[in-house]
Amino acid sequence: GVLRLAVADEVAAVPETQVQGNLELHPETESTDNELERVSNVISKEGKHALEGPITPSTDSCFRHGWGYDDAWHKDVNGGYVSNAQTCQATCDQMWFCDVFTYYSDTKACYLQGNQAIESMKPTAISGPKSCSASSLAQALKLTNQAAVNAARDAKSAGKTVEGVKLAGALAAQKNGVLMGLSNTQKAQVRAAVVGGVAALASAGDGNSVTPQLAAAAEAAAHFAAVNHTVDVQAQQAMYAAGSIAGVFSKSRDEVVQDRCDYAVRMALDAADTVPGNGLTAEQKLVIASEEGAMVVALAGGTKKEVYTAVGTAVHKVAELYKKPEEVQAQWAATGEAAALEWWEESFTKDTVDSRLDFKDILEIARKAGQDAEADGVSMKK
Repeated sequence: GVLRLAVADEVAAVPETQVQGNLELHPETESTDNELERVSNVISKEGKHALEGPITPSTDSCFRHGWGYDDAWHKDVNGGYVSNAQTCQATCDQMWFCDVFTYYSDTKACYLQGNQAIESMKPTAISGPKSCSASSLAQALKLTNQAAVNAARDAKSAGKTVEGVKLAGALAAQKNGVLMGLSNTQKAQVRAAVVGGVAALASAGDGNSVTPQLAAAAEAAAHFAAVNHTVDVQAQQAMYAAGSIAGVFSKSRDEVVQDRCDYAVRMALDAADTVPGNGLTAEQKLVIASEEGAMVVALAGGTKKEVYTAVGTAVHKVAELYKKPEEVQAQWAATGEAAALEWWEESFTKDTVDSRLDFKDILEIARKAGQDAEADGVSMKK
């Protein structure tokens, strides 16, 4: 989501067309089963951003199947021939130079590789980082995404229904997100991404181009939240899903991170109107779209400053695209930066309730700080 969403690699391989204008969706008619309703009931107990569930992390939750690495500095079988990928990872974790590993299930060969390794599709390979624990926000987001992808893939292989596949990915996103210390907002984003990714892949399989795939992702994420949530939350989930899939497509085109962020923010905003009857204000839509832009930049390894700067730039570009007056463009950029900064600061909190400030609270804090500064003789006009 950069973003390793459910089946994102397969989705990214589909030919693309330029996306223009707002997405148009139709209400989904497929009914949900009892299990989905039960999980949705659990979701509602923790707040509009959270999906709570038992923490049962798997030791191989961050492994990627069918993908491996090539490292020009480590070409030999330097990890020996071992019985499974877990052993190969454990060996990697003990080696100072090893950042990632590749294990081949057919030959049992274990390759220990460094930070210059290049990833590519390898049918018999299982690969991953030296540890499934995270030491940075980027790692935490990637590992949580990968766990959700793996769970959705396994559910699909087990013959689960489409709703069952989405459910498996969503639960894995929550369980691993809690373990990694992601905020409730970030867990909700990963959940929307994996649910939307499943739908986008199905749409791609039908031969659709980017616009219908983004629409399918937004619709699926909104529908998943519909059992026990308001239309405002459904719209929020649609925005997260559309923005995340847009980030995947942009990355597949080898676009720079700023361009990925721009595209994600714009598509998230376009998706805001795909849920009829939602009451999200313009400020709320900007905050939600900014959160998705922040996710894209953070997944690319961006620092805190790079995250909020990129998001502010992206939101300013969108305002310019919408032909807003210059003062509105500046206000939108400030909104984007503030939302992205708060998004970053929420990380690694292991929170159980959504305690983030409303945007009006942020403005009030900023306004009060300005008044205090001027009272102390500091001009805020410079």
